[in-house]
Amino acid sequence: MSLISIDDIGRAGLERLFARVDAFAPADAPAHGVVRSEEMGQTGRRSAPLAGRIIAMLFFQASTRTRLSFEAAALRLGAHCIGFAEAGSARAGPGWRESLADTARMLNAYADAVVIRHPEAGAAADYLRQSTIPVINAGDGVGEGAEHPTQAILDLYTLRQARGRLDGVSVLVVGDLRQRAPRSLARALSRYREVTLHLMPAAGFAMSAAEMAMLRRRGLTVAETGGYDGVIERVDAVYLAGMEDPQTPVPAAHVLTPDVLARARADVLVLHPLPRGNELPPEIDGHRQAHYFRQAAYGVPVRMAVLDMLLGARAQPRDRRHAPDVSALADQSISPPVASKKGWGPSNRPG
Repeated sequence: MSLISIDDIGRAGLERLFARVDAFAPADAPAHGVVRSEEMGQTGRRSAPLAGRIIAMLFFQASTRTRLSFEAAALRLGAHCIGFAEAGSARAGPGWRESLADTARMLNAYADAVVIRHPEAGAAADYLRQSTIPVINAGDGVGEGAEHPTQAILDLYTLRQARGRLDGVSVLVVGDLRQRAPRSLARALSRYREVTLHLMPAAGFAMSAAEMAMLRRRGLTVAETGGYDGVIERVDAVYLAGMEDPQTPVPAAHVLTPDVLARARADVLVLHPLPRGNELPPEIDGHRQAHYFRQAAYGVPVRMAVLDMLLGARAQPRDRRHAPDVSALADQSISPPVASKKGWGPSNRPG
């Protein structure tokens, strides 16, 4: 069982995953948002549910929050980490002759699960085809086919913690909407009822018409807007996606200034997957609506829950002759793996 796309998880699967996150980040958790290793016994869980497991971190693209939070999550669960933080430090990838398929075949013998980030959309799915161990997509590519499922899960969890619900929320998404984070967030929100998605793209960086049509078929109310006026006053959250190219600033009209934020509801959530650019001035950090650092902190308990769900049920260090036993997940409202091994729940991927 693997996590390649947010579409691999149904609503029931998301809710069960959130319950696991709650165990690692209870409501009375300190500001860092995660239960420390020595505190895990207070949640009624084993102190090291993944003891003896090895997680391979294959980061073919730069990362700070995703890589470090996955490594922290694995370590807090008692697992060990191997891997690399940049493609140039390994012989896997386009700089050498080793294909993703060959890398997957090799890692099948070295690890119990793989976390992969890659600059090409669809790379995680390609890797999975040769993998006999669980694969988690830590973000691949930009544009059509790009995904970042664990980012979408922690975005939903942040909304859920602040609002107490996900049905009926309204979210304004601003910036380069071709990026994997806003694309996965929009698909994740489509699991819930009466959700309104306001899209405010930078010129030339809009979500495709086909993607918006698919979201509407799933039940989302999708509306495009050219500015904050008339929208920021009534949404539950503003999700600043920034630009894929760190050298490209967002238009001045898309910058969330203190004056713009003053027009929003007092309880609006300002979210950002980080790192930020000019779209989110540091002056916003002191406002109570700023939730992006807590959002980033949730990356650890969310990824703990994902790893625990994939490997923790009835976990024992695996016999190297066999793939991990994930049959225990079949009774958790998550469908067993399908032939392609992409199955956390009923999939409604667009054809």
